Amino acid sequence: MPPQILLLGLCIPAIALVSDSIRALAADSARSWFARSPRRLAAVGGTSGLMMIDLGTALALTGRKD
Repeated sequence: MPPQILLLGLCIPAIALVSDSIRALAADSARSWFARSPRRLAAVGGTSGLMMIDLGTALALTGRKD
């Protein structure tokens, strides 16, 4: 049983390392694609600003009532 536990203990970090590396490479590619065009970068900034305003409004309207 101890070798199985050791194997499982090694598999989890290995899977996490692979999946996190893939996610980081995809994020780098997406960032490079957005950075090539100032218009795309501005659209992302504007969209994230609108999302923050929407989330703040939703929080203010649906907050605790006590």
